[in-house]
Amino acid sequence: MRRLSPLLHALILALALSAPARARPPQPPEPTPAERAQSAEVEKTWGNISFLQQRLASQKARLAALDEEARRLDRERKSMEEVIEALGRRITGMLPGLWQMDVRLKGILDATVAPWDEADRGLSWMGAVYAQARREMAEFKDRNVELAATLTRIARLAPETQALAAQAEKTKDTLLAERLALLRELATPRREKLAPREQLERVLEQASLAEFDPQGARENPFTPDGLVSSPAQGRVSSTFAPEANPPRVGVGVSTPAGEKVRAVHSGRVAFAGEIKGLGRVAVVEHGRDTRSVYTGLASVDVKPGQDVAQGDVLGQAGEAPSGGPGMSFELRFGLKPINPSRWFPAS
Repeated sequence: MRRLSPLLHALILALALSAPARARPPQPPEPTPAERAQSAEVEKTWGNISFLQQRLASQKARLAALDEEARRLDRERKSMEEVIEALGRRITGMLPGLWQMDVRLKGILDATVAPWDEADRGLSWMGAVYAQARREMAEFKDRNVELAATLTRIARLAPETQALAAQAEKTKDTLLAERLALLRELATPRREKLAPREQLERVLEQASLAEFDPQGARENPFTPDGLVSSPAQGRVSSTFAPEANPPRVGVGVSTPAGEKVRAVHSGRVAFAGEIKGLGRVAVVEHGRDTRSVYTGLASVDVKPGQDVAQGDVLGQAGEAPSGGPGMSFELRFGLKPINPSRWFPAS
C-alpha cells in the first residue's frame, strides 16, 4: 500500500476530530437514589467511584500547581541566563580597552621623560575600569549561584511530577474499572440488553472520558503523519466499510492459528476482557484521545493499566470476521472509527 503524504494524514485526522457531535455526548454512569438503595453492590461501587473522582481531582490540581511552578521557574531561569549573558558581554567588552591601556602605559613609563599627567590619567581610568570589572564579576558570580539554585529547584520538581502523574494514571485505571463495573451492575435493574457492538462502544466511551495520558505516548506520541505497525502477521481479509450493513468499522486480519497479536503503537491498556459476541477484547490508549481496538482474540495476555510498547504481545488471534483464524482491528480518533489501513506501512 502506498504511503499517504503527511498533509493527507493530517487532513484525515482533522476530519475525524471535527465530525458532528453525538446527539448526547458520553457520560459517566450514575445510579439513581433508588438504585443505590436497592443494591448494596451498586452503593459500594458508587462510593468507590465518588472517592476516586475526588482523589483524581486532587491529583490533577496538584499537577496543575506543579506545572505552573515549573513554568515560573523556567521563566526565572531564562531571565537569569539573559542577565548572565549580558554581564559576560560587558566584562568581555572591557578587556580590549584594558589591554590597550596597559600597553600604552608601559610605553609611557619606559620613556626617558615620562608624561606623568597622561600616566596618572591612564592609571586612574584603569583603576575605575578594574573596579567596575570587579563589581561585574561579583554580580556574575552571584547570578550564577542564583541560577544554580533555580536549576536545582527545577530538577526537584521533575520526580514529584512524574510520580504524581503515574499515580493519577493509576487512579484513572481504577476509576474506569469501577465505572465499567457499575454499568454491568445497572444493566439488570434497567433491563438493558445490549448488542456486542453496543457493549464495546460503552467501553470506548468510558475510556475516552478517562482522558488517559500514558507515559509511553508522551515519549512517542501518535501523530497524524505517522504509521502504525500491523496488529498481526497475516492478510487483510475484510476491509473498512462503515456504510455497509452491518457496518465494518475496522479491518479483519486472517492469520495462522495461534498468531500473536501485538500493540500497533505504544500506550496503556484500558480494557482487557471478554465481550460476548466479540470474543476477547483489548483496548490500548495512545494519548490525545486515540485508541486501538483488538477484537475476536482467543486470549488476552495483558491487564488494564499495563503500559505496552509498539510490538508488545497483547494476546493470540482467534477468529477473523470472514471466518477462519484471525482477529479484527479498529483505530479510533475520539470515538470515530478511522480506516486503519491508511496508517499501515506500505506492503
